[in-house]
Amino acid sequence: MENGIYYEMLDDVYVHVKARFLGGCGITYKADGTLLKGWCNGRQQFYNKVLAGEYSNVIQLTSPPLPDKIYEDETICILARMWGHNYTHFTLEIMDKLLFAESIGFRGRYMLFHSSFAEEFLRLFGIDEKRILWISAEDDDKILFVKHALEIEGFTLGSDKGLPTLENYVKDMKPLCTSIQTYPARLYVKRIGRRKLLGIDDILASFGFETMIPEEHTVAEEAEYFRHADVVFLPHGAAMANTIFMRKGTAIIETFPANWTNLMTIHVAHYKAINYRMLVESCLGNNQKNPQVDDYTISRLLVQHTLEEYAVS
Repeated sequence: MENGIYYEMLDDVYVHVKARFLGGCGITYKADGTLLKGWCNGRQQFYNKVLAGEYSNVIQLTSPPLPDKIYEDETICILARMWGHNYTHFTLEIMDKLLFAESIGFRGRYMLFHSSFAEEFLRLFGIDEKRILWISAEDDDKILFVKHALEIEGFTLGSDKGLPTLENYVKDMKPLCTSIQTYPARLYVKRIGRRKLLGIDDILASFGFETMIPEEHTVAEEAEYFRHADVVFLPHGAAMANTIFMRKGTAIIETFPANWTNLMTIHVAHYKAINYRMLVESCLGNNQKNPQVDDYTISRLLVQHTLEEYAVS
């Protein structure tokens, strides 16, 4: 136990890989079938639902079957966790645990879901890829046995534990990218996939915002865009994780569709003393939409008024 963070070396841990369930997760068990909490990233409410049997078709509360693969001679920190394929959750809920493990002297390997952005983050933070045990979608439904495992709990998104761990690494980082010569002070982070924000590009341009599309940049480039920005305007999405790179006293304006909001960004903003404003689509006439998928609009007057009043002139 350290500053409210629980960690322990355990022997004989089973990992049931569910690469397509809950954004990817590795459900961890002790040898006696006890379900460990770490895999669900501190979500006590979700863990309680599992114990109540709500996901019994996916998560078994009994000893797992014989493993597909055994890691007998290695010490592994199991970070193939809930939503491990997602950029935001990897940044704010996986990297904090990995960096904490580094800070307490862990020198084993890390079990992670594979992604290109995960590879980039490891390079940014100086983690040798030889120390990574990658788990891919092809490993779905396999049972892995780890003889020696580091279990970490006590972190939750936006907690006073994970964010300081990330900040300790971020604050002293040297410039991460030299390929871009200048960065805008007013940054519009534009979504191009699902859940796009429509109809306000011209307003943002009139206030001097320049557009950045995350899919066109590396993780290092995205980090530098956020680090240099005085004001960021972004529809909620994976790029919000880059708020961790912003400076104290800057500002972020985040938009959401009707009937679906998320408080992840405000946790980071509050910790880093970043000014925050949330803009939400009107609920009128939007009851038939899927708020996590469908495109949406925000009142143009609301956007203009926010930019006028929210320290942007």
